[in-house]
Amino acid sequence: METPIHSTLKYRNEKYDKYDTLYASTLKTIFNLHTSLSQAKFNEFTDNLMNENQINRFKLLDAISDYNCSGYEKMYPLHTLFEDGAFNYRPYQ
Repeated sequence: METPIHSTLKYRNEKYDKYDTLYASTLKTIFNLHTSLSQAKFNEFTDNLMNENQINRFKLLDAISDYNCSGYEKMYPLHTLFEDGAFNYRPYQ
């Protein structure tokens, strides 16, 4: 069952499904393993994407890519475990 979401925020999707909920839950756990300034900067950059209950995998990968291209990654690098988890975890497999 899909839930319609209306948002103007760049890294949000218009519709989410149960796999987006599982993805968000798992990635938030990984994201919160290491408290750092990087997490705060990433949340600021993505308008608090990691606080959402549902996250689309492709939108998160876009957010990570944009963050890494923005220059913030030099002073506030994301944890490798988080980046790898975002790419490798697929709840639908």
